[in-house]
Amino acid sequence: MLKFFQKLKERWEIEQATRKTIEIYKTGTAEERQQIEDLLWEVGRQKNDMAQAEAVVKSLRQIL
Repeated sequence: MLKFFQKLKERWEIEQATRKTIEIYKTGTAEERQQIEDLLWEVGRQKNDMAQAEAVVKSLRQIL
């Protein structure tokens, strides 16, 4: 049961971070948006999944 609550907490924290990132992307400066995109590309390179990184960046750009 403890593992379930730990996973739930982790998931909630990830969702909160995602919401905050989207809010910054929507309301932030061009420099802040670029920093977020650069970070997403870096994660894509590290995980060897550039297609996923591209999809996320495209989704963010559509928000604007």
